[in-house]
Amino acid sequence: MHNAAFRALRFDAVYIPLPAKSADDFIAFGKAVGISGASVTIPHKVSLFERLDEVYAGARRIGAINTIRVEGGRWVGNNTDAGGFLEPLQERLSLEGLRALRSRRRRLPRAPSLTPWRRATARCAFTPAIGLGQKPSRC
Repeated sequence: MHNAAFRALRFDAVYIPLPAKSADDFIAFGKAVGISGASVTIPHKVSLFERLDEVYAGARRIGAINTIRVEGGRWVGNNTDAGGFLEPLQERLSLEGLRALRSRRRRLPRAPSLTPWRRATARCAFTPAIGLGQKPSRC
């Protein structure tokens, strides 16, 4: 999908998987070959976050990154997961008055809530939801 978009836009870039054993392994390789950016997946979203030169405020609140841009030799991280999770919800329903609920039970609570069901989703969804005025609770 990315490479097709690059071709259509006549953008001189290629999107390839770069498996890494660790964040340090990825950074060493990336600097050696001169990457200009990267998508970051589990398990490196947190470990790379801790090793970048700069991290955008939203990603700092979340504590994880999913994108890296190299700007003037500085590695800058951001997180687009939160927007990708919340924006479609906000287009379809009002989140006002809902609780951001962290639950270890499989049953859904009776009160209206925004309940992420996976850890990665929870990290990215709870932080901005709380920023939108949602009150976190635990059950």
